[in-house]
Amino acid sequence: MSQKRNDRDGFEFGSARTDALESKIAHLELTVQQLSDVLYRQQREIAALSDRQQRLLQRIESFAPDDAAPDDAGANDPRRDVPPHY
Repeated sequence: MSQKRNDRDGFEFGSARTDALESKIAHLELTVQQLSDVLYRQQREIAALSDRQQRLLQRIESFAPDDAAPDDAGANDPRRDVPPHY
């Protein structure tokens, strides 16, 4: 049987209730650490994806300059490239 001991506030060490609480706290601490690790990985992934998105946007903008003339806007539109038989 487990040895029971009281501290100065009357808290009973070694009781089933204390053991259950300690077990729950240990489980919660582990869960918090696991969630923290997942959050850290997700933050790194989000940062990498944001960087990639910025690079892709810059690349897209380099293909279509903003100073194109308005009449040139539809010149490369694939919907305007209708075969002659239509």
